[in-house]
Amino acid sequence: MRNQKSIISNLPIGTSLLIRTSHQSYGGTLTAIHSEWFVIKEANGMRFPIDFQEVLWNSAE
Repeated sequence: MRNQKSIISNLPIGTSLLIRTSHQSYGGTLTAIHSEWFVIKEANGMRFPIDFQEVLWNSAE
């Protein structure tokens, strides 16, 4: 399995993502990346850890 940290940190801003947390799924546009977190616009600015393990799909692949 590929390292999810490198996948997210290498995606360009504007990439569409589908991720899943233990509570629900989020789909939307990657709007910010920091060394420790990333933000999906449609998730109301919620920050997700950069090493997030449940990336189900991204438009860059």
